[in-house]
Amino acid sequence: MFAISLDDSAAQRSLNEARVLLEEIPELLERGDVSGAAHNLAEANRLMNEAFKSLKLRLRRKTTGRMER
Repeated sequence: MFAISLDDSAAQRSLNEARVLLEEIPELLERGDVSGAAHNLAEANRLMNEAFKSLKLRLRRKTTGRMER
């Protein structure tokens, strides 16, 4: 199994932004702002997918480089 480092700054930024959005959801729901909570959830999901794609590409490049050696 591979260990993936989060030294990918773009992925790390996306995950940090997603975490902030997710942490805001309980407060939005307490205020009754279901639409705002749904928006935050959708945006956090998009950011996590973006981070996943970035890490997946990084892993693919790393494994391709190993296979070529």
